[in-house]
Amino acid sequence: MNRENGGACPRTGGSRGYVLDMHVHVAGIGVGSGCRISPKLLNNWRYALYLRAFSTSREEIARHGDAIVIRRIDESLAASRLVDGAVLLALDQVYDPVSRRPNHERTEVFIPNEFVRDEIASHPRLHYGASVNPYRPDWREALQAAHDDRAVLIKWLPAIQHIDPSDPAII
Repeated sequence: MNRENGGACPRTGGSRGYVLDMHVHVAGIGVGSGCRISPKLLNNWRYALYLRAFSTSREEIARHGDAIVIRRIDESLAASRLVDGAVLLALDQVYDPVSRRPNHERTEVFIPNEFVRDEIASHPRLHYGASVNPYRPDWREALQAAHDDRAVLIKWLPAIQHIDPSDPAII
């Protein structure tokens, strides 16, 4: 999976294989990224825990932008003896299933594909996980863009993105 050496572990020369964490959420508050977090979540006690997990603070994000979160994840991987790489996950916003318009009021967290794609480019340990809500009016184009941009997976969080996987309109 490693972009540079075809999957061999960079620290052990391949003796244990390349260990990839395939589920790493990233976040941002909109400082140079297009990310959004709902006011309800920003003012929730969980937000402080998220910042601590990312080894950053509101002040540091305000100074350096949302990309600091990705840099902190990469630094954590560099120091890890057990994990060699990670798939960072974008998170598409909520779309109304009928009108196909974005629903900002119901979107708790939005992490644009472009933010994750662009920021991981300078971090070889990081891989791009895209998110395409199937209720988007441009879902085909968004999926094609994710493919063209070498996303390694597409992530849905149906409960958060208000996606009904059994909806015949998206099958």
